[in-house]
Amino acid sequence: MIATIAIVILWHNELPRRVSHSLRGRLRNHHISMESLNLMSKMNNIDSNLNGTDFEGFPDECLPRSLREFARGVARSIGCPVEFVILPMLSALASAIGQSRIVEIYPGWKEPAILWTCVVAKSGSGKTPALKQVLGPLHAIQIEALKSYQLECESLVEATKAKNRGKPKRDHEEPDLPPRPRYIVDDCTMESLAPILHDNPDGVLLGTDELATWLDGFNQYKGKGNDRSRWLSIHEGEPIIVDRKGADVPIVVPCGMVSVTGGIQPGVLRSSITQKDHESGLTARIIFVMPPFKPLKAMIAPAPAPEVLKDILRQLIANRGATRTITLSEGAQHRHVSFRNRCNARIGEADEFLASAIAKLPGRVSRLALILHCVEHDEQDEISVATMEKAIAIAEWSEREVTRVYRNLGISDSPQIELMDFVRLNKNVSPRDLQLKFRRRYPRAEDAEKALMQLANQGFVERITVDNGRPGPKSTVFRWIET
Repeated sequence: MIATIAIVILWHNELPRRVSHSLRGRLRNHHISMESLNLMSKMNNIDSNLNGTDFEGFPDECLPRSLREFARGVARSIGCPVEFVILPMLSALASAIGQSRIVEIYPGWKEPAILWTCVVAKSGSGKTPALKQVLGPLHAIQIEALKSYQLECESLVEATKAKNRGKPKRDHEEPDLPPRPRYIVDDCTMESLAPILHDNPDGVLLGTDELATWLDGFNQYKGKGNDRSRWLSIHEGEPIIVDRKGADVPIVVPCGMVSVTGGIQPGVLRSSITQKDHESGLTARIIFVMPPFKPLKAMIAPAPAPEVLKDILRQLIANRGATRTITLSEGAQHRHVSFRNRCNARIGEADEFLASAIAKLPGRVSRLALILHCVEHDEQDEISVATMEKAIAIAEWSEREVTRVYRNLGISDSPQIELMDFVRLNKNVSPRDLQLKFRRRYPRAEDAEKALMQLANQGFVERITVDNGRPGPKSTVFRWIET
C-alpha cells in the first residue's frame, strides 16, 4: 500500500493544478481506486504532450538585430524561452507606432499597427519576469511623460491665475489643460479604457500578467456582452462608443487603438475560451505561443540594458503625428498575393476554429510587415519584399504554433468547446442530461458517457456518484473542476 501511494504521489506532482486539488483528499485518506490510477496515468500522458518535442522556436532572425539581441539577452538572463520576450515586445512596438502609420495592401484594404499576443505557460516558467523586462521601458517613458505633463499643467495653472488677477470672479478663466498622456494600461474594463483612448488617439498597450481577466470579461453577465464586439472593433482600429453610468454624453473614440499582451496558464486558457470567443473570431486574432515547460535555471547572465528597447519605443512615439500610409512595393505585393492564396488553400483543410485563425493571417502578416518597416525603414514609404518575406516567416510560424496550442489543449474542436461550456455552466451533468441537450450528437447513453469520460481524462471534469434519494443504484454525474 505504501509503495502504491508513493507511485501516485510521483504522478500527482506532474498533474495539472486543476486535477491535483480533487485528488489530494483521496491521497490523504489512502483511498485509491483503480479508476483514480487510470485517470492520473492518462493525465500524466496529456501533460507530457503539452511538453512535446513538436515545438518550433520563433524565427528571431527575422527581427532587427538590436531587438533580436535584446530578446535573446533577456531570455538568457532569466533562463526562459526567447518567445516570452519577443511576443510582448512585438505588441509594445505596435502600440508605440499607434495610428501614425497604416499599411495599405491595395486600395480599400488597410491594416493598423495593432497586435494581440499571449504567452501560455505554467507558473514558474519565467513569463512574468520576461514581461516585466519588456514593459519596463514603456513604463519608464510613460513616467517621464507624466512628469512633463504635471509641470506643464502647473505652469498653465499659474499663468491662468496671473491672468485672472484683478478681474471679478465671474470673469475668471479656467486653465486649458492638455490631455494626460498614457502609453500603457493594465485595467481592461471598457469603462476605464474609453476615456484614456479618447485623450490618447494613438492608443495604448494593454499589458497584464494575467490575460484571464481580459478573456473572462467577455463572458460575464451585467451587460458585458457588448465588450466583445467593442474589442473586435478595437482590433480593426474602428470607432467605439461607450455609455458611462451617470453621464449624459457617451464617450466617442474615433479610432480605437489597443495592442494587447500578457500571459496565461494552459489550464486557465482552456477554461476561459468559450464557443462565442471562437465564433466571433476573437481568439483567431491572438498570436499564441506555448513553449515546452522547463524549470528556470539560475545563471550568471545580466539582462541587457533596457535603453535598447526604450530608445526604439521612444523614437516610434516621437514619430507620431498625422497618419501616414505605407504601401507595398511591387515585389511585396506579389509575395502577399502568393501568401493569401496559400492561406485560402489551407482554410479548406482546417477545422472550424483553425480555419478562422488562418483566415486572419493575411491581415496579420501586413501588420507584422508594418511593424518591422517602422523600426528599420520608417523613412521609406514602401514596404520592401525583404521585409514582407520576414513578416511571412513570422506569420507562418504563428499558424503552426496556434495549430499546436489548439491541438494540445483540446480547443480546436467546436463540439468539444460546446460540450465544455454546457458542463461548466450546469456544474453536475449526467449522460442523460447530455442526451437531452444534444440528441443528434449523442443518440445513446453510452455515447454521452464516452464524451464525458473524455473530458474527465483531459482533466476538465471529475466523475462522482450521488444519492438521488430513490431506491436502487446511485446516479453517476460529471462535475466541472474549478481552476
